[in-house]
Amino acid sequence: MNRRLAVGIVVVLAAISPFALSNAEATTIAPPPNLGQLARASQSVTFARAVESWVEDGDSIPYTVTRFHRLESVAGAPTGDVFEVREPGGRLAHRAAAVSGAPRYQAGQSYLLFLDRAPGHRWRSRMMAYGLLEAVPGKDLLRSLPEAAAIEVPAGLKSTAETVGVYRQAALLAHLREVARGAQ
Repeated sequence: MNRRLAVGIVVVLAAISPFALSNAEATTIAPPPNLGQLARASQSVTFARAVESWVEDGDSIPYTVTRFHRLESVAGAPTGDVFEVREPGGRLAHRAAAVSGAPRYQAGQSYLLFLDRAPGHRWRSRMMAYGLLEAVPGKDLLRSLPEAAAIEVPAGLKSTAETVGVYRQAALLAHLREVARGAQ
């Protein structure tokens, strides 16, 4: 390889590496137009309280498992009174993985979960932290998880997807229940 070509390749790689790194750190999803569509696409929509979390070794990365107590079934398949949700990422003694956009549930906190089935009779979030909502303590409000800020939506879909924000809990659960009922 000619020296001038090799230097040119190094310069180009150095120039684009910051962009490559920023994209590699983000999780990109193609969200549905609104939470009603996310509810229809999910196998279960459940309002539940996180009880405890632990990390388990996976084939390629660790996974965090959170045990939940169901407070209210909103739509889809029943989860059971007590169920587990498995999300990518976590820290073990010998390895760790941080997955951008993966939800991190806190014990004692209540969440509106959009779920699909996962291996081992468990569940997983339908679209990482996107659309998942946590209860605001002492208020009838649900808000987007902080981890959702790490999820990127392609520019062409940003104008067609609902911006997930803050909702009145009772009104949203009733709305999602009606939307899911209409889909059956």
